[in-house]
Amino acid sequence: MKFWRMANVYWCVLFISLGIFVSQWEFNVTATRSESASRMLAYAVLGIGALLILFIQLAWRYYLAGKETNKKVEPKRKAGQGNLV
Repeated sequence: MKFWRMANVYWCVLFISLGIFVSQWEFNVTATRSESASRMLAYAVLGIGALLILFIQLAWRYYLAGKETNKKVEPKRKAGQGNLV
């Protein structure tokens, strides 16, 4: 669980720093049509990447939560206290 939290902090710091980098980035206007279009495209790519990481992190969180629940239920099963089907 600690690793999961550290991974979340890592991804948050990474995407926030990349967002700040895109905000401060001076685009070469002669190479692109407009600076705002290039900036929006960069934000769109960051957003898609962030959503992908978010879905992976949520799936991993629910997997770990199920694993923790199984650890709590297992001693009850062995003692005969739990009646799980």
